[in-house]
Amino acid sequence: MSGNNWSRRDLLKWGIGAGVTTAFLESVGNMVHVPGWNSLLTGSMQPFPDWWVKDSHQLTRYLGQHGAAAQLATFFQLQQAQAQAMPDAVPSDWSLVTIKIFDQVHTPLVFALGKLTADGKDTMFAGTASDNHPATNKAVGSRAFLEKNGIKNLASQPRLAGLRFNKWFGDMLHHGTADGKPKSSASKNACGYDSFVDLFPDNVAIQTGIGLFRFKDFAVHNLTLTKIRPSLCDLSHMAGYKGLVQSPLGITAFMMGDQYDANGGVENNVVFNGLSSAQLTNFAVSGRSVKSIVDNIDQSLSGGYGDYRSFDGKTVSDTDPNSKGKNLSNLFDRISVQTPKRRTAILESREKLRAVINELKTLGTGEDKEIDYKQMFAAELSDKSNDMAKFREAIGNSQAIFNKTEKKASEQQSRQEFLAQCAFVSKSLAIQGQPYRNFSLFLNVNDLDGSAIDQPVNGIASSYNALNYVEGMRQLAIGLNMLAKASSGKNVLIMVVSDGGRSRNMGDGVGSSFCMLLGPKKEGGLDDALHGPMKIIEADKFDDTSHPIHILGEIDPNTKDERYMNALAWDTGGTDWGLRSNAGIAEQANAYVGDWQVGVLQFLAEAQGRNIMAPEFERYVRFKRFKKT
Repeated sequence: MSGNNWSRRDLLKWGIGAGVTTAFLESVGNMVHVPGWNSLLTGSMQPFPDWWVKDSHQLTRYLGQHGAAAQLATFFQLQQAQAQAMPDAVPSDWSLVTIKIFDQVHTPLVFALGKLTADGKDTMFAGTASDNHPATNKAVGSRAFLEKNGIKNLASQPRLAGLRFNKWFGDMLHHGTADGKPKSSASKNACGYDSFVDLFPDNVAIQTGIGLFRFKDFAVHNLTLTKIRPSLCDLSHMAGYKGLVQSPLGITAFMMGDQYDANGGVENNVVFNGLSSAQLTNFAVSGRSVKSIVDNIDQSLSGGYGDYRSFDGKTVSDTDPNSKGKNLSNLFDRISVQTPKRRTAILESREKLRAVINELKTLGTGEDKEIDYKQMFAAELSDKSNDMAKFREAIGNSQAIFNKTEKKASEQQSRQEFLAQCAFVSKSLAIQGQPYRNFSLFLNVNDLDGSAIDQPVNGIASSYNALNYVEGMRQLAIGLNMLAKASSGKNVLIMVVSDGGRSRNMGDGVGSSFCMLLGPKKEGGLDDALHGPMKIIEADKFDDTSHPIHILGEIDPNTKDERYMNALAWDTGGTDWGLRSNAGIAEQANAYVGDWQVGVLQFLAEAQGRNIMAPEFERYVRFKRFKKT
């Protein structure tokens, strides 16, 4: 067998000879044809390995249970093997990070909208009274703090101002800190993640989408609202299914708490894999805590990072007769005589993996650690420093931690569950061979039902561990900075999606949401861009029917008043970017969350010289490409 011409039969023969069961290879390493869909969406029957869209938690455990010798390093080799076995396939070195925000986002907490002042440094609505401004009208104790830190003002960094971020969110995103100031060991404002954050990298582009609709006729708080289309799967699954993101250890999905407030039946973060209307709720991946995932990796792999059976083919001991001639590293040497460095690479990746796993362990243990904001805000809020409840309220920092014994949630200092997810991804992107490349993160914020944005308990909270909205957006900004730093110089896409948007008064399901996409800013990559309805983004009026944030939040889903629908039609873009029909023709129409996600697929395909557009994908957002000037 030639090392440059590995076939499926060769892999199975090798697996059986190595003592790995056929069933094991069939379940995690074989090449499969998927009837119908490959032909429909790509015009070919090119097979893709099904492990790219499996649950990484299950794959890692299965790998450990079967003692598959070089373990994770084996997957690195299998990945090389499949690339050689499928010469027509384009190898992908892309990674994808999807951040799902539940329950629904509130645009004014992140973006400052409205016509700019004459000097272009702020919006004309920045001075609007707090009771009337949607960014602060539902704030209770944190209103003064949010105003002081610029939640109603345009971002101070020109790059972020051009994308319409507000100053409060923009400063945190820029520095990766909770107070929006340069990271400091004295104030500990990076929440313990000093090595993970830095000034937002210039080589990572940001594209923002404002005024995106959810799918029609779907209840809110429904995880299916984050699929690419109602009858299709998640972006994570489709990207892996199409081979656009080739993750050797499948999809890694996270969760905060035990569940979220779900109306759609599925109460945990899952990755849907249904490919037809009859499979609306089918899923193959479930979200878990960082600790659960790290413990799983440690338990599955800590028994050994390689195959310690005899290299010379002799029995290691009389009690282990099955070890004869089955050392996997030795087998790699024998079948790869043209590339004798393969075994060295296995050994090196084994040692690097050992070090990374030790680092990952600390993320699992710190996930439930409360974030101490005392030091960073002590001077600013010294009058409240002796009363923890008042202090938390003043900065909008709390979480509804569920007590399983008492069966109710209490308002406590927030934990760093979401930040731990971002740290896990950051570490994973640094592992040699990148066995983890496809991630589904989960940011759990309170189901408001008209409640305040700085309170996490509204009377219906169960075992959700939801952050209040202020803290949720704070951690989103810090987490995006962490992920941007980790992805700098790499082919990584980071997408933010939600199940919908809040109204001005925090009502359910009557508002439009926002999305984001971060990725490499280089030739052929992404450039900064703002997508949305410019007549709303740059509106110069402030009243109940035409104020930009009012309209973003107060659309009547029953009457679908044409004034609102027309006002929210997207008209941004240029000759080569913006909202597009399936055929690539520019459109001025209402954009949906699914359009944004199909655009991600289209970008990944174009970056790899492929075409995946099909009628089922409908419209998409074509993202602005970077061009050297």
